[in-house]
Amino acid sequence: MSGNNPNPDRNDVKRGKLRRRMTRLEKSGDEGVFKNLFLQSPIAIEIYDANGKLLDLNPACLELFGIQKMDDVQGFDLFADPNISAEDKARLAQGDPISFESFFDFELVRQKGLYATSRSGICYIDCQIVPIKRTGGTQTGYIVFVRDITERRQFIQAIEQSEKRFRSLIEHSTDAITLVNEKGQVTYESLSTRTLTGYTAEERLGRSGFELLHPDELPKIRALFVSVFANPGHIESAQFRSIRKDGTIWWTEATAVNLLHEPGVKAI
Repeated sequence: MSGNNPNPDRNDVKRGKLRRRMTRLEKSGDEGVFKNLFLQSPIAIEIYDANGKLLDLNPACLELFGIQKMDDVQGFDLFADPNISAEDKARLAQGDPISFESFFDFELVRQKGLYATSRSGICYIDCQIVPIKRTGGTQTGYIVFVRDITERRQFIQAIEQSEKRFRSLIEHSTDAITLVNEKGQVTYESLSTRTLTGYTAEERLGRSGFELLHPDELPKIRALFVSVFANPGHIESAQFRSIRKDGTIWWTEATAVNLLHEPGVKAI
């Protein structure tokens, strides 16, 4: 009852702490404390035997996967789960832990007849499967930790879509937009800038934002830059002469805003 599209480098700190605590409690023989921790954990937990057959799962797991009762999934085969890749199954069989973030398709569960579920659609999960071993190294089973990260994933997707819309607006704007860092080096230029300067964005990246200025304008614009740089959020406007790639001179009207303090921009 997990997913595909593995990302084995992602580990949740809280989940890891819980797993280590449960392992210590299990080894100490304090089954009552271990059982309470298992039942009350907000993280979905599944326990399998050495052959990958489901032995138990906690209430959080029942809720996450829309399972009515344990009997509906008793004996579920971890290695027959179509949501786990063949590569990951091989790693588990060798005694290696795996972890990943993935989508979980409840319609696939129904199509495969894996178990009865009250849920539908797709959710996103963060999953870790850890082989359980005795002190001598003998493998006795597997423990699975699963968290529903659908809200976090949707939030990230919303941000990405917002960024795409913002970038599209910038790229199609008739106004030329240039971003420079604290050293005055160009970090971004919109497509419309080429129409005015003759330079492509690739030609300008990493170059000085002052190099297209007419020499007589340089002192004034450098002073303006210093003023804007010293005051987060400060706005300054100016008119000055610039030099195109073909050597012609043109009058420029520009507005500079200090957004170096904004994490999503970090530029002027």
